[in-house]
Amino acid sequence: GTMAAAVLAILGMALLLLSFIRRRQERLNQLVRSNRQLNEAQRIGAMGDWDYYPATDELHWSENLRRMYGRKDSEAVSGLSEVGRYTRDAASSRIVQELKGVLETGERTSWEIEVVLGSGEQSSRRIIATPIFDEHGAIVGIHGTDHDITNETKVRILENRLHELARLDSMRALAATFAHELNQPLGAAANYLGAATRLLGKPVDLNPRVHKYLESAKDQIEHMGQIVGGARELVNHSGSNSQEAAVTEVIDGVIMLLRGTEGTRQATYQTEVAPGAESIRANVAQLKQILFNLSRNAIEAVPANRIPSVRYSVCVDSEGVSQFEVADNGSGFPKTNDDPFATLSTTKESGLGLGLSLARTIVEAHGGRIWIKSSGPEGSILAFTLQSSDAIER
Repeated sequence: GTMAAAVLAILGMALLLLSFIRRRQERLNQLVRSNRQLNEAQRIGAMGDWDYYPATDELHWSENLRRMYGRKDSEAVSGLSEVGRYTRDAASSRIVQELKGVLETGERTSWEIEVVLGSGEQSSRRIIATPIFDEHGAIVGIHGTDHDITNETKVRILENRLHELARLDSMRALAATFAHELNQPLGAAANYLGAATRLLGKPVDLNPRVHKYLESAKDQIEHMGQIVGGARELVNHSGSNSQEAAVTEVIDGVIMLLRGTEGTRQATYQTEVAPGAESIRANVAQLKQILFNLSRNAIEAVPANRIPSVRYSVCVDSEGVSQFEVADNGSGFPKTNDDPFATLSTTKESGLGLGLSLARTIVEAHGGRIWIKSSGPEGSILAFTLQSSDAIER
């Protein structure tokens, strides 16, 4: 009886053990299937996950994350500094700061960065990081995901470009209307000023400043007519009305226009023209419009406790491409992700967001490009290039 009871007990224990082993195997198989499905879902969604433990400086890369970055299976664990292989210095510093914030605050965070994968391909990523707590509620690590959003970023850029093109179409229609309607009044005003000057007689008969102001007004009206004509050319995509001009005369004309424009603060101006860049063949009216827009923005960017200062620099490379720079002593551009050259994009309360956009349109029509060379609390430098009209026609 004792032996029978012992055998039954052993059989019962064996059955329990077999049942436990079977359930554990089922859970293990389920876990393997879930892990396989997770990896497949991450592969389809172009996503990987990672864990970072600051105590040991261990960064654990998931299988799909290793695959996306071109890492070997033996590189599943690394130090945090390893991310420097795939990012620039600024992005690496951003990652360190974001992880530090998660460890200090215990809050979930996300950010976007640009990386270079192991294949050399550039990729946009969205990183999400959340803290890992132990049984006592202390933060022991960070768990995160790394999502490839390159296509999403491209779509976003294309959508913004489409919106900008739609706004540009509206502005072109408006510009065409203004150009058509203003052409005749400007011509009539110039004729009336010329007739008034002749009726007043010679300068010696009156105060010489009267004739000077009349001639200056006539010159400004003619300049306005050139701007209107240039706007019509941009709208109609017709050839540029180019001419040979001295760079210093063009800049002096812009400075005179700035000083005579109501509402423009008085500023100091400086011009530096490198050897070989003394003359340029371009649409002078449009070139003046670019410099005027950039200069007006530069002056308005200077705080009230400073005297505005604008410096023009011009040089030319071996291929005949002229580079202009407009430097100021303002407070710099705000740090945002918005394109400052986009149509209707402005940081000024009374601004329309057309100055920089129009400047870029004219520059690109001349086969050049425009960019912010530098910007800071002590001033900014905007630069643009212009190919000579002869080069564009060729």
